[in-house]
Amino acid sequence: MTGSPDDAGVKRSDTKPSQGPRRATSPRGDEAAPPGDWQRSWRASTQRAKARTEPTRAPPAGGILEVHIDDLDVAAAADEMFRGRADPLLLLAVYAIDDDSIVPVLRGVIRFDIPRAAPCSATPDVRKLKTTTLKFAPRTLVVAALWEEDSGVDARALALALEDPEHLHFINLATPTPEVQTVREASVDERIAHLSPRGILVGARDVARAESDTWVGGAIVVASTAHWRRQQHRVTLQSADRRQAWTLSLSTKRGDPQHR
Repeated sequence: MTGSPDDAGVKRSDTKPSQGPRRATSPRGDEAAPPGDWQRSWRASTQRAKARTEPTRAPPAGGILEVHIDDLDVAAAADEMFRGRADPLLLLAVYAIDDDSIVPVLRGVIRFDIPRAAPCSATPDVRKLKTTTLKFAPRTLVVAALWEEDSGVDARALALALEDPEHLHFINLATPTPEVQTVREASVDERIAHLSPRGILVGARDVARAESDTWVGGAIVVASTAHWRRQQHRVTLQSADRRQAWTLSLSTKRGDPQHR
């Protein structure tokens, strides 16, 4: 953010010709001119702008969140014993949360190309996804759900359920007593700064109790559009029967609304 005498409400005539031209003042304070009212105002506004972009604070309005799907490491896949290569399916959802609302701003369905028998690294058919432009300054929660797709019925049911975040709950099975959180509660949990394994409930139904597809696992991470640099995330998920063991790598960063 930069300012000028006019912006601060000071007329140009207030600067006397005898004072000579002012030296340019950079945002870092290089070659600073003698302090004046407009400069103090500029510095104060710059400090406020800096505070607004701290990673621990709400991101600036008008931003978007980019989610990059880096790769999927397949250590084991049960389907290879019966009908060839595995069929990994990733459901991705992003929610923007403020004090009054939870808004779905991204949903994605990503499939992976398995080049050979496990262990191997699978390539996603979509590398980068972007949210809609965030008109307010929300917290953002990224939800990832991995399936071994057979008929696709269970995976499609969850994809539809992700449209209604009010009925979603996440189960933290790593705690001594399973901890259940809503989307809003998860978005303010400081422990979820990295991609963390979670079970998923739709209403009272546990997604893991699938019949037509194999549930490998879910994970969530609280992301921020305040970060221009990529934030790397990695999580290993394993099906209940331990016949699928996959590691998902993705990253998040603030995107440019002008470049969709």
